[in-house]
Amino acid sequence: MEGFDFLRESIEKVPLAFAQQKNLPIVPLGEVFPNLKVAPEVSIALANRRAGSGYVEIFSGAVKPAHAGSRVFVQRRSGGSWRTVASGSLDGRSRYRVSWPLPLRSATYLFRTLLPAHADHSAGVSRSARLRVVLNAGG
Repeated sequence: MEGFDFLRESIEKVPLAFAQQKNLPIVPLGEVFPNLKVAPEVSIALANRRAGSGYVEIFSGAVKPAHAGSRVFVQRRSGGSWRTVASGSLDGRSRYRVSWPLPLRSATYLFRTLLPAHADHSAGVSRSARLRVVLNAGG
C-alpha cells in the first residue's frame, strides 16, 4: 500500500490557506477514502543482557500513532516465514520491551515487530533487525 501512503501525505500537505482562498470545502481524508487504512510506524531496537547462566535479547521500540495497551509480536524469520517468539503490550507512551532467551549456539537471526491490523489501521511492521550470536568456545 505504498502508493496510498504517498497519496495520503500529498493530500494532507495541501495548505489549508489555499483551500480557504479558493473557497474549497475542507473534507477529512477518511471521508474521501473511507476504506483507506494506513499502517502505524513500528520501531525495533535490540540489546542483550546476562540472565543467570545465559543471556537474553531485549527487544524494545514504539508505535506511532500511539496505541497504548495494544499487543505487539516480536517475530523471527524461520524457513521462509515469520514466527512469533515473544509478545508484549504497549505502555501508556506506546512503547514496548520484551525479552527472548538467546539459544546456546552460534547463529544469525532476523527479527521484526508486528502490530496486527485493527479497526483504525492496517498491520504495522518494523524494519528487520539482524542479530548474530557467536558463542565463545573458550568460556
